[in-house]
Amino acid sequence: MYVDSYFHKGGVRRMDSGTGNVNGDRLSNFPYDLIHKILALIDTKHAVMTSSLSSRWRYIWTSMRHLNFSNKHFHTMEKFFEFVKGVLSGRNNQIQVSSVTLTTHGRDDCTSFVRRILNVILNYAVSHNVQQLSLAFPCYREITMTPSAWDLQALTTLNLKLVELYDDKSAGLFSNLFNLKNLTLSFCMLRRRHGSKFNICHPGLCNLPLEGGCSRVTVVTPRLKNLIIKKWKGVHVRSAPDLASLRCEGHYYPLQLPADLLHLEKVDISSFRPFDVILRQILGSSVELITHQPSPFANLKSLTIHPNSDSIYSTKKQQTQPIVTMCTEVKNYLLDGSPEVTFTMVSHD
Repeated sequence: MYVDSYFHKGGVRRMDSGTGNVNGDRLSNFPYDLIHKILALIDTKHAVMTSSLSSRWRYIWTSMRHLNFSNKHFHTMEKFFEFVKGVLSGRNNQIQVSSVTLTTHGRDDCTSFVRRILNVILNYAVSHNVQQLSLAFPCYREITMTPSAWDLQALTTLNLKLVELYDDKSAGLFSNLFNLKNLTLSFCMLRRRHGSKFNICHPGLCNLPLEGGCSRVTVVTPRLKNLIIKKWKGVHVRSAPDLASLRCEGHYYPLQLPADLLHLEKVDISSFRPFDVILRQILGSSVELITHQPSPFANLKSLTIHPNSDSIYSTKKQQTQPIVTMCTEVKNYLLDGSPEVTFTMVSHD
């Protein structure tokens, strides 16, 4: 098996329990639950290397529920590819894998190996009903993914970072991930044919953090509870009737929200822009128009407005003394429909 040969070739000495091996004895007495918690916190390569610590730890890695693959500690992508295949083929398949993480770093000339590794990971996730999948491809701009073709029926959590996504279906990129509940997109390139908006349409999605996107997206998520938008170019929430928590950070607006957010309880907005301007972008109406309309926030419990000192557009003076403003008409419009709301206007000296 490749994993065993990997350590023998690398000259890793195995610690056998015996006379005078106090540390080995102590490690052998660790409860299995504690060992698995420790291994879940480290890279899979280092987790496999713990097999040399004591005889009891020798095959612990074969029953790990959380796999975290990274080529950071491999000299070549080919060796990393063989390691990933060896770990997956050597696992105890009677133990369910809960999560798989894949992060690759390197040059563009290794792109073919990255694609092969990704295919191995996806095939394993499909055949073993993996519930959580995290993918990140720094430095690789030619790794284009089309999750609508995936058959990940068991997947509940998908985290994508620095991934180029392409959708050629009107139903939406994640339409085939039927049990998806949590989706995180960080600094991803989103593309669709004919320059149309990128759709995130899913009937069961509950949590949606979006960060660092440069593409406009349309969101149709009837069960969405939590929405986080951080420095995203433009988001149009067309339908999210169950939305309970909204958090916005940064300048990458506009953000458009529907008017029927009857379950929205918590709103947290951070920006250097005057809040009146932000509200006009969110609701698509001017301050003069909204003052004659009833508040759409019937169940708002918490509204927090504070400056964002991390903005790349701010001047040095603004970074040290950011100011947030809100006129009386806008404040009344937001709060009149929610008499129990806690309103906080944060300012920094």
